[in-house]
Amino acid sequence: MPTITALTLVQLWVLIQIVSGMSLATSDSFVAFIKGMSLLVFFVNSLIILKDPRNLKLSVYVVIVSAGFQAAYGSFMVLSGIEYGFFIEKEHYRNVATGTFINRNHLASYLTMSISIGLGYILSYRDSQSRGWRHTLRNTLAFIISDRFLIRLVLISLAIGLVLTKSRMGNASFLASLTAASFIALILMKPRPHLLVKLVVSLIIIDIAIVGVFFGFDKIAQRIADTSSETEYRDEMNESSFAMWKDNPLLGTGAGSFAYVFPQYKVPEYKTQGTTMQAHNDYLQFLAEYGLPAFIALVFIVINSLRHALIAMKSRKSDLHRGMGFAALMGILAMAVHALSDFNLQIPANAFMFIFILTLAHIARFGSSSKN
Repeated sequence: MPTITALTLVQLWVLIQIVSGMSLATSDSFVAFIKGMSLLVFFVNSLIILKDPRNLKLSVYVVIVSAGFQAAYGSFMVLSGIEYGFFIEKEHYRNVATGTFINRNHLASYLTMSISIGLGYILSYRDSQSRGWRHTLRNTLAFIISDRFLIRLVLISLAIGLVLTKSRMGNASFLASLTAASFIALILMKPRPHLLVKLVVSLIIIDIAIVGVFFGFDKIAQRIADTSSETEYRDEMNESSFAMWKDNPLLGTGAGSFAYVFPQYKVPEYKTQGTTMQAHNDYLQFLAEYGLPAFIALVFIVINSLRHALIAMKSRKSDLHRGMGFAALMGILAMAVHALSDFNLQIPANAFMFIFILTLAHIARFGSSSKN
């Protein structure tokens, strides 16, 4: 399979960086190699296990329960004023939801990918056309006692948790990926998923209502206006990260080496900002650390997975796999947007979740539907 081959080649490249001495931070590159191999093994095992529709559904439940806990925990901490992360009192990101993550943006990304999976699963059930009030009542009662109803309730809690992170790019990537994926789904999926429109509208209304009730639109607008210095800092960081890549365009500086190499390129006015552990742009960090050939391989993995998701949405007869195609499409688009201004793929929990999203794209196209 091309995706497995590309993933394997990337890990072999990291190993070459380590053994040949090309890496400027050998020990950190070795840690990156272990992480990369773990992701590769996870991807292969997921492909094998999730071929069975029963395992696929079970995995969706696990993701939804996990994300539901994160959203509930993060929301409770914000609304109660009890500022704890993972059993440790928070020093940063107070008054915003972080769940068990340190950074609110990473929770936002985790919740967005989880919402995409939940939406895809709900879409795997077709809406039957109403044939009178008895039929409508029977369908309504059947929906209430079904797992779809519980998942929809959890999705509402995830949307609430996402807004409470106050992550600008997290919420922007959610709305952008939801809108784009829904538009594509209405074009590709036959019959058209009429339930999708209701779900999208309800989630957007919830987002708007929470913003208005808890924060007020004037406060949000003021907060955006007050972030010019942060935006400027990230722009300078992007320029410095790009310069770091230009000095090592093909070989890279070594996987995981960013924190050690970046200070040489940091502009003077920001040298007092403290240690910069990660670039706030996953694209530039992978490009600088891995070099252009490996970066192209990583991009191929994502694009190839996206292609499988689109084909599944258009061509699969299985409703479950068409729904998983939508989940993969929305999850990939969300990460593609959020990666422009953050380092979610450097966080193990989000990296594994994204690999799971890529797995869903392949399962959506090639998974067995005999038991669906």
